[in-house]
Amino acid sequence: MEDRRTNWNDDRLDELSRRLDDGFKEMREGFARVDAKFDRVTDRIDKLIFTMWAVGGAVGATAIVSLVKLAFF
Repeated sequence: MEDRRTNWNDDRLDELSRRLDDGFKEMREGFARVDAKFDRVTDRIDKLIFTMWAVGGAVGATAIVSLVKLAFF
């Protein structure tokens, strides 16, 4: 009698373990999709920051040239 009960419990635990593994697999796939989206957003932000530095540098250089021109010419 005890052997059947132990076997039943082992089978149920194996099934539970398999279901948990499947659930974690789905969760990992979901995290991978979210990570891919964040990577795209991060790339866009990096490009935006580079553009802001380039435009800011150009505006700053233009301001300096204009001030030098006003001072010496």
